[in-house]
Amino acid sequence: MRKFPLWFLILSVLFLPFSAGCNKPKTPEEKIAKHKQALKKNPGSAEDHYQIGSLYLALRNYPEAMDHLKDAIRLKNDHALAHRDLGVAHYYLKQYKEAGKWLKKAFALKPEDASVLNSLGGATIALGRNEDAVVYLKAALKRGNEHIETYNNLGVAYANLGQYDNAMEQWKKVLEADPNRAETHNNIAVIQEKLGRTKEAIGEYQKTLELDPKHLMAHYNLGALYIKDGQLEQAAGELKAALKIDANDAQTRAALGLVYMRMTKPDDALREFGKALQINPSDPPTLKAMGTLQKELGGTRASIDALERAINLKPDYAEAYYQLGMVYDSISNGNKAIVNTAIARKLFLDKKDEASSENARKNLDMFYTKYNLGPNDFKNIVMPTVTQGTAGTP
Repeated sequence: MRKFPLWFLILSVLFLPFSAGCNKPKTPEEKIAKHKQALKKNPGSAEDHYQIGSLYLALRNYPEAMDHLKDAIRLKNDHALAHRDLGVAHYYLKQYKEAGKWLKKAFALKPEDASVLNSLGGATIALGRNEDAVVYLKAALKRGNEHIETYNNLGVAYANLGQYDNAMEQWKKVLEADPNRAETHNNIAVIQEKLGRTKEAIGEYQKTLELDPKHLMAHYNLGALYIKDGQLEQAAGELKAALKIDANDAQTRAALGLVYMRMTKPDDALREFGKALQINPSDPPTLKAMGTLQKELGGTRASIDALERAINLKPDYAEAYYQLGMVYDSISNGNKAIVNTAIARKLFLDKKDEASSENARKNLDMFYTKYNLGPNDFKNIVMPTVTQGTAGTP
């Protein structure tokens, strides 16, 4: 599933002036040292803690940033900027609920700060609440926060809602202000791809990479498009380029494993799936892919383990049940082959995937004949219970 990149707006920190006659520090590290010296004289200075926290935030040292920002809030509970920057730190650590909590407090303390609304919009998108994000981001624009980041995030929210024309309108405004904004070309490419405009999508991804050769998401997205288009060599090239940028990106590792699987390179595929699962052991699609490949290689126990783990993480994973049914058939366990295939068929029907449902029905008919069983023998199959938030990555 393709993801849109979010830009997250952090305004420049306003540092307190130092006393006359002192040499002003220039680098963030020098400024941090200066504020730490001030804290030795006045340990209860919320403002010095805030300045240190914001500097660490700019340096992407999030744990140190959070410690000092929390101290600033402890010492001055109505410090709006400390609340804001603490929310931003949580966002970058992918702790989106916490980010939203602190950003809402920042907005309550300082409602005239429109940057908080933009940041809150970004966190809300990350939580999947795109309609709420549209409200926050439109409010930010009305309050004068007409930064390109705000327009970008509003476009992302619209795109996630399937409102592609509205999304493109926002991104057009971004490119009018800055035609060389790589992120925006990537976003437009995703929409072009969704609309079936493959040639235009490739052009936009290539434009993204021309502007930013180390744009990991564009390499990944272009590789995924090439997979869908059957251009496996090109796909492998883009995914390898992405891994040179971030060797620990589990999604890219899994995608490269899929390419190798389709290229009939099982050892390479197993290696990449294995690395992906070392990074993220709880990704249902990667577990399903690993289980499917192990089935084809005759690794029955490993296949069952991977597929059952995928199902435990995502109880409505029809494809995993379907594959598990075939694995059990390969070891002549008719009961489990039929039960898993019957569940798969029901889930396919629920998703209105008629082609997959028909394949499952054909397998069921074959299994009934092969094992001398019938539907009446399986009247009491218990369908999986799916609770909100249980299912994994689609």
